[in-house]
Amino acid sequence: MDLSTDSLLMAMRPRLQAWAQRWAAVLPGFTLDSLYRSRSEPFRPAYSRKLTSEDLRRARFFGETSADSTRIVEADSYRLFVDGAPELWGEPDSAPALADLRADSLWILATVGTTGGFEDAFWIDSNRFVITGYGERQFEPWQGGGELWAYDLARGTLTRYSTPDVDKATYDRYVAAAKAALRARFSVPA
Repeated sequence: MDLSTDSLLMAMRPRLQAWAQRWAAVLPGFTLDSLYRSRSEPFRPAYSRKLTSEDLRRARFFGETSADSTRIVEADSYRLFVDGAPELWGEPDSAPALADLRADSLWILATVGTTGGFEDAFWIDSNRFVITGYGERQFEPWQGGGELWAYDLARGTLTRYSTPDVDKATYDRYVAAAKAALRARFSVPA
């Protein structure tokens, strides 16, 4: 992919440096130009419900607030607090979420079981945000890789970017590095 011709990827680039460096450490030669892009598609949340005070507390700690302060995006709504301390992997599932503060609602954007996970979430602007993650793509022979999910709320679209496929050992090295980065970011002991 030619980064210079993909305006969406160009807009995400400044926030993807650490993610790209982790992939380059396990997949020599990897750059953002190594990604392949899927066509933009309409999206609907997996489900939505009323926002609770616990949702808000979790989202404010683990997520990122939009520039207009009306929404909070979080990479994994299964993250929580146990005895006041952040817990990053209390559940085997992972589910990115969007808290809409004006509508007092929480949208669960997707749910992934043990075959993958979501790492980070950030805003490009007030209507576009990105979720980074990883997952198994094929079981026999095993292949996996990294994912970027770029949501555009104004257009109601989701655009996915994927790393090249990697084998299980490479994938496991990446996941270990991603989890170490999350533990450091949220001051969670190993």
